[in-house]
Amino acid sequence: MRQTASIFITLAGVGMMCLSGDLTLNKGDLICVLSALFYAFQMLYTERYADRHDPIVLGTFQLAFVAVYGFAFSLMLEDGLRLPASAAGWGQLLYLALGCGALGFILQTAAEKLSSADHATIIYASQPVFVALFSYMLLGEQISPRQIAGIIVVFIGVLITVGQRS
Repeated sequence: MRQTASIFITLAGVGMMCLSGDLTLNKGDLICVLSALFYAFQMLYTERYADRHDPIVLGTFQLAFVAVYGFAFSLMLEDGLRLPASAAGWGQLLYLALGCGALGFILQTAAEKLSSADHATIIYASQPVFVALFSYMLLGEQISPRQIAGIIVVFIGVLITVGQRS
């Protein structure tokens, strides 16, 4: 029961942070919601299979699956394949692909073996909070009072989940 309440509280907080003033979804928001839904399924299946299989191998297979489908959809939905034109561009691409993508994805899969999917999902829901805070600190983005309230609500939802685990 506490877990369900935590999920709805966190979802409300993310909505307060991200939705427009009239609380409607635009096309980008809808894509993010669908991505989150598929990501939740990925986490549930990771939780199910990480105990039976090596999480590094499992993470590598998941990463390969995402790479193949990402490449296929980029060819279908984008204006063609554009590769970096400079060495610096290739370096940035490799850093993002290996450092942020592969390493992060595989380590996350290994870490999920130590936690349940519902707890991990709620903790990952705090990502928009940190994006907003870093945008404020590093880029001077403005945070509205409603977004501040949303940040507080997200943290309440996360604390309910973390407190339940203790």
